[in-house]
Amino acid sequence: MTDTPLTIEDDYPEFHTKVFIDSNVVLECLPLDQLPWREIDPAGPILVLVTPTVLKEVDSKKRDGRLAVRARAFNRLMAPMISDGRPVVLTKGPPYVAISAARCRRIDWQRYDDLGPDNADACVIAEALHAHGIAEGQQRVVSQDTHLLVTAQRHGVKPFRIPDGWLRSPEQHPKDAENAKLKQELAAVKRSEPQFATR
Repeated sequence: MTDTPLTIEDDYPEFHTKVFIDSNVVLECLPLDQLPWREIDPAGPILVLVTPTVLKEVDSKKRDGRLAVRARAFNRLMAPMISDGRPVVLTKGPPYVAISAARCRRIDWQRYDDLGPDNADACVIAEALHAHGIAEGQQRVVSQDTHLLVTAQRHGVKPFRIPDGWLRSPEQHPKDAENAKLKQELAAVKRSEPQFATR
């Protein structure tokens, strides 16, 4: 792969593989530039597409105690695309991987008896089906959410279930750490209290 930047056209001709990611790829997995994308396509180039629903879901976590750092890092990653419209390179590989926001056509929800705008999983699948530049049957979604993957398969969207090796190590929520600290302090106070003999 050359160092020439890949551009995004109506049909993304330069990218051999296009995948739509669920929000858990951003929030629960290793940093995007460290993921083993070769497990999806060892040769590439790969274009990672983020639907409007996923962008909103990640953005909504900017003030979440556990996920805020990852949500803000993702927003910073996507910032150059906002100014110049070009995909942001994640890794030159191999495989070469870039990320961009998906451009989606208006969705006619009445076409679907099991998808609706009030369900985030349904929105991600419908947006993938209505993304500009992706031929029918070429959509692929990456997630660890079983419901989303089953829904994807039902609508002809190829599912890729996140392997365990993609996930970050389990982390303690800041509130859990605070609770543990308070318990330790309470135990220390109890130990320091005078003991009175009982008859």
